[in-house]
Amino acid sequence: MEIKFKRKHDGVHIPKYATEGSAGFDLRVDSFKTYYQDGNATPRDFATDPNIPRDGEEVQTMYMFPGSRLLIGCGFKIAIPCGYAMDIRPRSGLALLKGIAVLNSPGTIDSDYRGEIGVILVNHSRDIVYITKGDKVAQGVIIKVETAEFKLADHLPETARAEGGYGSTDIVN
Repeated sequence: MEIKFKRKHDGVHIPKYATEGSAGFDLRVDSFKTYYQDGNATPRDFATDPNIPRDGEEVQTMYMFPGSRLLIGCGFKIAIPCGYAMDIRPRSGLALLKGIAVLNSPGTIDSDYRGEIGVILVNHSRDIVYITKGDKVAQGVIIKVETAEFKLADHLPETARAEGGYGSTDIVN
């Protein structure tokens, strides 16, 4: 399958699979968009904090406090064919080693979306975690999707499963 993409600038990493058998391709940090800590959003320039390493005016590394959320830009737009979508999924190494996950996992990129690909990260650890431009922070997986036709019904077919959900399959009959 061929998927067209457009870079914001020449320095953006081209999406690629790490191995021949990889289901997901790497999504890397190109820019830092919005940072939330204790429910407060900080602008893109992350104020005037002199402790954040910069290349000129551009932030190169961002630290995430425990419980914080960070929206990063991947630096490219993508044209996903109709009938497909892209899942944005966490990287297992970041989750295990640093406690970083994709907050709305999986994030869904629809076939008609043409904006920059972004990833919402969350720091579930008790430590400050540093995220640097170019870091692999998530993976994209192209998936086939079906469009459902919903029909109103007076009754639904019965099943052996309990109606309650939320642990209902653990109930012993």
